Formats: sequence, C-alpha cells, structure tokens
Amino acid sequence: MPAPPPGASPDASSDVSPGASASASPRVDLPVDAASTIDISACEREAIHLIPHIQPHGVLLALDPGNFAVLQVSASVEAHFGLPPARLLREGLAALLDASALGRLRERLASRAPADTHVHALLTIAGGGPYDILCHPSGDVLVLEIEPFTPAGRRPPDFYPLLRRALPQLRDEPSLPSFCQRVVEEIRALSRHDRVLLYRFLEDGSGEVLAEARIPEMPTYLGQRFPASDVPRQARALYARSPVRLIVDGRYAPSPLVPERDPRTGEFLDLSYAHLRGVSALHVEYLANMDVRGSMSLAIVRGDTLWGLIACHHRAPWALPYETRAACSFVASMVSSQITEQESRDDAEERARMHAAHAALIPRFTPEGRLPTLDPGEPDPTALLPCGGVAVICGDVCQRFGDTPEEPEIRALARFIAAEPRPDPANASGIAAFYATHALSAVWPPAASLQHVAAGVLAILLDDTADHCVLWFRPELVQTISWAGDPSALAKRSPDGVRISPRQSFDMWKQTVRGQSAPFRQVDIDAARGLRRALYRG
Repeated sequence: MPAPPPGASPDASSDVSPGASASASPRVDLPVDAASTIDISACEREAIHLIPHIQPHGVLLALDPGNFAVLQVSASVEAHFGLPPARLLREGLAALLDASALGRLRERLASRAPADTHVHALLTIAGGGPYDILCHPSGDVLVLEIEPFTPAGRRPPDFYPLLRRALPQLRDEPSLPSFCQRVVEEIRALSRHDRVLLYRFLEDGSGEVLAEARIPEMPTYLGQRFPASDVPRQARALYARSPVRLIVDGRYAPSPLVPERDPRTGEFLDLSYAHLRGVSALHVEYLANMDVRGSMSLAIVRGDTLWGLIACHHRAPWALPYETRAACSFVASMVSSQITEQESRDDAEERARMHAAHAALIPRFTPEGRLPTLDPGEPDPTALLPCGGVAVICGDVCQRFGDTPEEPEIRALARFIAAEPRPDPANASGIAAFYATHALSAVWPPAASLQHVAAGVLAILLDDTADHCVLWFRPELVQTISWAGDPSALAKRSPDGVRISPRQSFDMWKQTVRGQSAPFRQVDIDAARGLRRALYRG
C-alpha cells in the first residue's frame, strides 16, 4: 500500500506533475484522512503467509509428518496429474509416488541437516517427470511442493560456469555501486528476466534503487525511490525468514487448498516458506500496474535485518527451475555476506575514531560540577560525531563550537527538550536524558528560522532543568528525491468500498525535501550516550 514519504507536505505534493519539483515542509509524514489510515493499516495487517491458495504451476500437499497422511492438497493436482484432490486425501502419497520414490523421499528427510530449511529431491511422479520435490516443516505439518523439473519451453541455464566466473569478480569490486551493478548483471544472466533491480531500505523504510540491468524496452528505475509501503512490514518480516519469492504469472488463477483449513485444528496452513505460496491481491494489482507478469525477489539480509532486495521483473510469465532459483539465492546470500562484512568494517572504523575522540575529550572536562566547562584546547565536542556545531551548557555558562544558534535560542531549545515526555529507556531516573531528531522544526517551530545551523539536533541532558547538557547541531540537507510514482497518491477503495487498490502510476515524480538534516545514525547515538555516561555524576 502506498504511504507518504517523510518530509513531504500535502500542498507541495498534490500540485506537482511527474518530473516537476515541489518544496516540502519539514513534516515527518503526510497527514492522511481516517479512511486512508484504515486502508494502510489493513495492508500492514494482511496475513500474507496464511493465504489459502497457491500458484498453479505446481502442487502442494500438507502431510502428517508421522504417517505421511495427506491433510490438505492443492486443487492443481488434478491439472498436473489427473488426480482429483479427494483421491489424494483418501489414498495418500501412494496415489502419486511409488514405493521406491517414497523411500527416497523419506531418506532425504531423515538426512536433513538442522540448518536446512528445505529438503530437495528429484523424483518421478505418477509415471511422469522428473519433478522437483521440496519439503519443509510448518509447525506440526510437513509441506511438500511439486514442480516440473523444466518448465515448458525453458531449459535451465548452465549456471555453474557463470558462478565460477562471477564470484571472484564480485569479491573484487572496489565500491558498493560497482558491486551492486555487477550483482544485477549476474542475476540477470542467471535468471534471464527483462529487468533486475537492487535496492536498499533507508531509515524511513523507503527503498532506493542502487543498480539496474534491463532490456531497453523496460522503463528504468535507477536512482529512484519506492515508498516504504510498497513492501509492508509483514512482507519484510517474511523476506527476512524466507529469502526467495517467485511469481511465475501475476495473472494466475489461484489453486485453492482442499480442504481450506487443517482438518485437525481448523487453522490455515502457514505457507511462509512455501515457494508456491499464493500472492496477495494487492501485490497482483501492483505488478499489473508496473506491466509485470513474472517476478522474483531475493532478500539481502544483514544479521536479522532486511537490508534490501534484488527484484527481478518480466513482461511475460516466467518460470524458473528450482536449481536456477537456488543459484540466484546463492548469489544473494553472498551479497548479504559482502555487505555485512563491509558495513561492519565501516562501523568498526567509525566507532574506533569516536572512541579515540571520546578518550581525548573527557580529560578536558574539569572534575567540579555536574557538567563542567571545557578547558581550552583540542579536541572539542565536534570531533565526537559528524555535526556542524556543538553547544555545552553548564549553569550560567554556554560554550559554543562551530556553527550553532545563538545562546538564547540554544537555551530555549534545551528547555523544550528537557520538558519533552520522552525518557530514555536506558536511564532509570526518568529524566529525558537523550533526544535526537533530524527534522527539528517539525516538533519545535522556532527552529524554522535556524535551518542553516540547526535543522537537526542530538542532545544529552544530565538533569531535568536544562542547565547541564550538550547539544550537537546539523544544518539543513536539501534533497531532491526521484520517486517511482507519486508517493502521496494514497491507495483508493474500489467502487464497492471493499477492495483496496495500489497506486496506478510509476512515472518519475520529483520532490525537494527541506527542513531536515542528515539523520543521526545508531553509531552517533551510541557515541553521545557514551559521553553522557562518562560525564554523569549521580
């Protein structure tokens, strides 16, 4: 579901045509009406892992892991094997697998490594085949998926030479942009999709396209952003757990599960890890609006966090054999490792620099008082974290370093922060010991005239009177953002008032965001907290 971008104003965005520029006020979010709020909330709550149907290019069965009894089966079993679901429910797997194939499947399951989400086997089924068989546990159910080994008209690419050539080159790329560009080119060589994008999620949840490989007929999204709601929270959580998502044909006719619910519990089957899992109607319409029928998404994960996605698009239905998906997934996992390694190294270097600045700064504070004034010399608090200027308040003394507001404005801001009902969870005293915002004028209107020095502020307080505190200021960072479609074009209900539709256009829409500084990162916050711990006396 589309949601507004941070930093936009309703007046600025509503009158701007694609490709034009709007000047936005420093709001955190666009105000929306109650109906739109309900729509967006409904999207976030959609239980996409419990959709009781699958894509019809394969067959799915839910088995009792103890005796392999068939509890549920997709209606597509009749189209693929000429067997009605009722027969599978009555006769079990014996209707599909002979004793030899069933024995091989049991052996593969018995030898499953604990770290393996899926077990794969290549088996002959119902006298035909071969077929790719994927098995995984889902609660107290064993999910078995069956797909043709080679989709009609497709031949699996010889991807091993591609991987042998690509992996060393990927490791040697000198920068993140060149690395990402190489990744999308290699994924496209493997999958042969019309367009492959790599985008990362930003702090506001939106996605920024870093690299793209495409045929000339596909529109470009390179350098553009997608609103956070294009990948809702529950979808992100699912990607973090199940990193590959394939949609063969966005216009597919759903194949329902028979029966719809587990006959033992009455619950819907959890299809979080199912490759054949059905698609949300909202996402189906979203793909249609992009003129995309076949798609594949590969998650880029850093630790437990979804860092970004590799999105593959095709104008026609596009089926990929399991081994091709596995090869693409392997490349995506290597991307995750490389990005994690590089960003962890960058974070470690930054933290080491901050630690050195912290160690040199602390001795400059004289020991008397709650937060003493600084002795003359270097370094000053601007060295601790990136900023334009710093103010240190100690009673009647206000020391300023770099570019800051004037003292009366600094003290007024300190009083505002001290009065904010935002206690730091890490601080048992209940004092508003820590405060950070990169859009200060959105919460403190007097800052509207201070954008050149104080569009954002990070503050540590040692009491609740605003008499002992340190404030780091960042100036305004004017940004022109290219969006893939107007992000303020909120979802609309269908004429019957029931169905919700995603935005219709993905034409480039430019927006100028003002009134915000560069965001404060976690490493900045940790450095400020470390200084507070060192200075706090009681």
